[in-house]
Amino acid sequence: MALETMYRVNVGGPFISPDLDGSEMLRTWSTDETYLRAYEDDIHILQSNIGIKYSSEVPAYTAPVKVYTTTRALYVDGNTSWSFPLDSGFYYLIRFHFCEISKKIKLGERVFKVYINYQTAEDHADVIEWSNGAGLPVRRDYVVDYVSGLSNGTWNLVVAIENTNSELDDHQGILNGLEIFKISDTNNNLAGAHPFGFEVDQYQNIPTFTAARIFRRIGITLMAILFGVLVLTAVFHSIKLPVGQRWGKQSFLPWHCSSDHYYCRNFSLAEMKSATNNFCQGFLIGSGGFGKVYKGYIGGAGYTATTIAIKRANPTSKQGLHEFQTEITMLSKLRHHHLVSLIGYCKEDKEMILLYDYMAQGTLRDHLYGKYQKPPLPWKQRIKICIGAARGLHYLHTGANEKIIHRDVKSSNILLDKNLVAKVSDFGLSKVGPDQNMISATAQSSNGETPHVSTEVKGSFGYLDPEYYRRQKLTEKSDVYSFGVLLFEVVCARPAVISVVENGEPEQVNLSEWALEHCNPGQEGKAIDHILDPSLWGKINSESLKTFTDIARQCLTDTGSERPSMGDVLWKLELALQQQERADQVENYRP
Repeated sequence: MALETMYRVNVGGPFISPDLDGSEMLRTWSTDETYLRAYEDDIHILQSNIGIKYSSEVPAYTAPVKVYTTTRALYVDGNTSWSFPLDSGFYYLIRFHFCEISKKIKLGERVFKVYINYQTAEDHADVIEWSNGAGLPVRRDYVVDYVSGLSNGTWNLVVAIENTNSELDDHQGILNGLEIFKISDTNNNLAGAHPFGFEVDQYQNIPTFTAARIFRRIGITLMAILFGVLVLTAVFHSIKLPVGQRWGKQSFLPWHCSSDHYYCRNFSLAEMKSATNNFCQGFLIGSGGFGKVYKGYIGGAGYTATTIAIKRANPTSKQGLHEFQTEITMLSKLRHHHLVSLIGYCKEDKEMILLYDYMAQGTLRDHLYGKYQKPPLPWKQRIKICIGAARGLHYLHTGANEKIIHRDVKSSNILLDKNLVAKVSDFGLSKVGPDQNMISATAQSSNGETPHVSTEVKGSFGYLDPEYYRRQKLTEKSDVYSFGVLLFEVVCARPAVISVVENGEPEQVNLSEWALEHCNPGQEGKAIDHILDPSLWGKINSESLKTFTDIARQCLTDTGSERPSMGDVLWKLELALQQQERADQVENYRP
């Protein structure tokens, strides 16, 4: 048996590189911002210089000091959670790291609950009770069954902590670190479904002291294999953890749309009305061609509720039914950190409603221009958002079971969560691309034509690939073209179709054409600086800007086969970010 590290997170603390891990294991500990799902005002970071005292049960190589001296803590009467995409068909070892960092806290004063996938893992978590004092680390391990009841694909594991004492502001629930390991099957396979011939209770607290002592005696190379055997042995002898109280009033496990869709749930219209106070105008947060979008709450009351976005279709739209079905078909099969997650749907009494994760920062467009324009984003933040969107599109083109062409890439379809992490949204126009058999056959054909899907032209004006428009043959390079337009939106803070004055007359032109003119070094009196968002003047490294605009220009090449792939685009955007970060470091160290 073997273990594969899926996530290793320093909750509330900084990124820890392998050379700072403090052990011979050379581990990387990431920050938790990417995975955090919390109300902005309900959570804060605690830091301490308390001395950490390791023990025989939790030796020094378990986790570095920086993990145990920083933590996220809740304000009173609150909860927070972290979400991690995992492959179905396996068992997972979930390891929680705790350490009380305040010498003021006494036994029984900081008591909270721990949840795994909305079920109670610890009903009375008291770190002092577990460790016998401040500065003494402790860990709690559980095995989670992702074998039963799920199709092949990915599923979001949600872990959460919740306060039980609503009166004491300085006695909040805490979490210092988290590790998630995939447990291999009996053939040491970490890629396929887990064919165990036995069943494991969904959550079981695993005795960890045996593994802790053996870690010190074995080599790093053999550690994962032997630890995997210990984990499975412990499973057979562990005591069943009671399921106990669920987080909130409603179970969320497992959701499914049909026998083929295991990622969303069918909600009733009554639930939707309850979630939005009968579609109250005060809950309205946006509208579009499909219909109106509301902010809603499901799964409980107060802080136990989950905030969601609810998209309600216009009942008079004939186009809406097809897009509604397409969205469910596409998104119910997809899970990626940079794709908006479909939570569920409702189709009742001629209502068509889709439920998504709530994106607190709205659309990318809102941060660039328009009536909802927010404060200008810094250049590095813009690049990071573009990188996130590129990763989502790259996954659609290459990482999903079937190649998916989005067909409606634009700034209003890039949503931002509370940490400004980009999520690609709105799959109503998406199409499944040519399969591998078609690609192989085309590659062997004499004409060498790019594999495509013949389809009616659809998309948004200003973003539409001209080659797709002319030939009605769709490829993933059509998404690349639209993404190039989006990149120039980010640089210029202007919409895809703009008004300019030519020869004294106002004229509507595509941003892509206008921007390309200014990227052409042969055009006298025109330069990219002339169209740059004024809020960025003097704040961008010239190399970073050139790398960014060069790849945007390549995306807009008229011939699709000459455009870069989304993987190439992603690489160039990451280079542009590195160039800006290096320039910032030089500036910061300049005397």
